[in-house]
Amino acid sequence: MSRFWLCLAVFSLISCSSDSADKSDDSTDSGAVVETGETAVAPEDLDADGFTSDEDCDDTNAEIHPDANEICNEIDDNCDGLIDDDDPALDPDTQTNWYADNDDDGYGNESDTVSACVTPSGYVAERTSGFDCDDTDPTYYPGAMEADCT
Repeated sequence: MSRFWLCLAVFSLISCSSDSADKSDDSTDSGAVVETGETAVAPEDLDADGFTSDEDCDDTNAEIHPDANEICNEIDDNCDGLIDDDDPALDPDTQTNWYADNDDDGYGNESDTVSACVTPSGYVAERTSGFDCDDTDPTYYPGAMEADCT
């Protein structure tokens, strides 16, 4: 019987020392899952896009995740902290062609273009009435009374 009590005493000491060590270490690292005797909670994928909430910058929208294409829409689609024209990963097919308007008449020069999501300063969108025939003189533009650029 004494051997039984000795084994029981040793087992109790080992068991108690590991429990007290577990309870005394309540420190947490940033981002670490902490187990406190309850089931650990793993990050979820709320929008079912294949990326959990700790990876996905908008886990409520399945179109936004780290593998998404960055497109012109004023949103950080690929979760890299950059939006539209500022993101080198931007899909250029989503940009608009803008035309220089050097004379500020609202009509662009067809041979001076820039592709961007947002209108750059000094540029205008293409107009259905056409392009400026003389972008140095604001009196010359499609539909204007002019003597030169017929």
